[in-house]
Amino acid sequence: MKDSTQKPRLNRVFYISASLIALLVLFGAIAPTTFASIAGSIFNFTTRSFGWFYLLSVFLFVLFLVFLAFSKYGKIRLGKDDDRPQYPFFTWIGMLFSAGFGVGLVFWGVAEPMSHFFTPPYADTEALTVEGARLAMAYSFFHWGVSQWSVFAIVGLIIAYFQFRRNADGLIST
Repeated sequence: MKDSTQKPRLNRVFYISASLIALLVLFGAIAPTTFASIAGSIFNFTTRSFGWFYLLSVFLFVLFLVFLAFSKYGKIRLGKDDDRPQYPFFTWIGMLFSAGFGVGLVFWGVAEPMSHFFTPPYADTEALTVEGARLAMAYSFFHWGVSQWSVFAIVGLIIAYFQFRRNADGLIST
């Protein structure tokens, strides 16, 4: 039984995260050039050192999801055994695409390929050329295609499984 005089427990995850973000924002506001230099160095290090790992992980996510879909595990209901879907299949697919693509495409639909077209991701590719346009579209398709949805699906399946099948909170921290 809970004591009503007891103080509520602090949410450590929130306070630690909020403090770190506040420090980073403060550092960026006080020394924007230094912050940009450090952030750029960290970004370059991670993409050069771990880009292969990201690509491999996304590929394995796609393979894993295909395996799940066609194996006996693809039949596991994300809810109670007697639950039925609230929406028909095509309505659910429409909501999924609307939510996922709607948010990103409104902003990045044209901006991302044009950004890659004007500043190609590879130094040996010339900007504003047919080759640059093909590379820009390839990057955009990678970011908005099956690979992107596989990462969303893995996270969504994990949250849905634990929330609706195991009755846990629908939170990443859970």
